[in-house]
Amino acid sequence: TGSKVRAGNNIQIAATEAVKVDLNAIGAAVGFAGIGGAVGVAVVNGTTEAFSGPTTTLNAGGDVLIKARSENLAGSSSRVRSAAGAGGVVGLSASVAVMDDSSKVKAYVATGSEIESAKTVEVKADTTRKVYAEALGGAAGGLAVGASIARANFTGKTSAYFENNVTAGKAAGNKVNNVLISASDDSSAKTKALAGAAGILSGAGADASSNIASVVDAHIGDDADIAVQSTVNVSATGKANAEASSIGA
Repeated sequence: TGSKVRAGNNIQIAATEAVKVDLNAIGAAVGFAGIGGAVGVAVVNGTTEAFSGPTTTLNAGGDVLIKARSENLAGSSSRVRSAAGAGGVVGLSASVAVMDDSSKVKAYVATGSEIESAKTVEVKADTTRKVYAEALGGAAGGLAVGASIARANFTGKTSAYFENNVTAGKAAGNKVNNVLISASDDSSAKTKALAGAAGILSGAGADASSNIASVVDAHIGDDADIAVQSTVNVSATGKANAEASSIGA
């Protein structure tokens, strides 16, 4: 709060989160009455923030760059897999795989701050994550029932913004050329549920669903006072890719 930062070149504030989940759950049972179950649940609820604090003054000979990013570690997908099998005169199996991501990514200039001078002020928040949930279940017996459920959910928020009462390019003898504020979410969710049953009396059910309900927001808060030589651009972009596959036999 109340800091004053002056740089002959760039001022850069950055935060990056790299996430990897690899969870496997396996269950099996054999007997007169074989009951097999496997449940795998992964929950990710992190917060990644890059910001300048309240009433901060920034003066840069180059750019002011405030960037927050959340991504998968080494570009890989986070995975949850469950597999269950049961065999016997009575065979019952259930397999459940759930991946739930409600993380938040924020890049912002806090309330009452002043950006005296900069070539470009860029405030940017990005989320690029991939998740995969797979449930496999099988049962065999005189009476055989197999069920598989797979779920993948994104419900987080990606935001880039100026809070209220931010000033830019208004200091005497200084200038700001551009203000660029952007938020983007390019995440994908994929699920697969496969259930099988074999017997004199048999039944199998598979249910897979992928849900992306993330919020993407970019804005300039109330009572801002911004004077630039060239461009002010505020943008929010969301690209949802959800796939679900259910196979029951």
